[in-house]
Amino acid sequence: MRTLDRIFRTRLLSLCLIAAAVHVAAPADAAEILLRPTAVCRSATVTLGDVAEVRDSDRTVAENLSRTALVPAPAPGERRFITRRQVEEVLVVRGLDMRAHRLEGANMVEVTRPAVVNTSAVQSISQAVASRAKRLVEEAVARHLAEVSGESGWDVACRFDANHAALLADPHSQITVRGGTPPYTGTQRFDLVIDNPAGRGTIPVVAEVTPRRAVVVAVRSLPRGAIIRREDVALSRDVDANTAADPDVCRSLEEVIGKEVATAIGQNRILTRSDIRLPVLVRRNDVVTVYVRASGIRIRTVGRATAEGSQGDLVEVESLDRKRRFYARVSGFQEVEVFARGVQVNETAAR
Repeated sequence: MRTLDRIFRTRLLSLCLIAAAVHVAAPADAAEILLRPTAVCRSATVTLGDVAEVRDSDRTVAENLSRTALVPAPAPGERRFITRRQVEEVLVVRGLDMRAHRLEGANMVEVTRPAVVNTSAVQSISQAVASRAKRLVEEAVARHLAEVSGESGWDVACRFDANHAALLADPHSQITVRGGTPPYTGTQRFDLVIDNPAGRGTIPVVAEVTPRRAVVVAVRSLPRGAIIRREDVALSRDVDANTAADPDVCRSLEEVIGKEVATAIGQNRILTRSDIRLPVLVRRNDVVTVYVRASGIRIRTVGRATAEGSQGDLVEVESLDRKRRFYARVSGFQEVEVFARGVQVNETAAR
């Protein structure tokens, strides 16, 4: 009798274990609910999708599960913790059959809720960094144009949403520029790809692009008195905007080739009009040929220049025989020319 009772109990226990296994085991096609260790909730209620990744072969099932409300969210700027057991209990209360789903992942989830942002403060910050953001964007666009066009020297004026100023000015943000249409002048549209610790995003911008005016630079050092040759100079747009707009800088090679260097010019220096002059044809103490014109008669004599001058310059000349001084205009190499009337007006007695 005891043997039969023992056999009955053993079989009963086996049946209970099998029933329990059947009750606990989830079907092969069960949804997977993988709890995250941390979560951010932006609404007043924490949902399953906030704290877990829900996977199911049926997308609709996964979406419905993700929208399941769990608990009230913490106060803005605060946090709360939810255990896996609490999640399971809430889901059962919501009517979910947990035998049909697998709940895995973290044993506890830390849920935080972002603090409420003061809109007026954001606007104030945006205004404070707007100039920095604008400068960084325009420099990035100028570098992009130099890469795609092969030419440097671009003036860029960008327009973008002011709400993006703080992100663009963030020192952790890396800006990559894409877009633009050849010849890259006028109104151009670009995409700014922003990479920072928070992730990657794209911001559209519109820019007015103008190629910077070219200036003449010396490709080698030029001493005072040297005559500038074609191989001595080149055009460049790689200068700052203020220099490019300076009215005194030289802008064409024709303007400088064949001219004489008035003051020594260093390599890579930008040439200005005060750096060059017409070649000096008459130098101080040169004995020059003086041509005098009067009433259709041309008289030639000699004199000594008391100053140097280039083509067309007015220089003072001292006669060798009469020791009188007068002004004459340089007309050639060691040659000057005066008119009879001009001599009478400008002639002065030598002292």
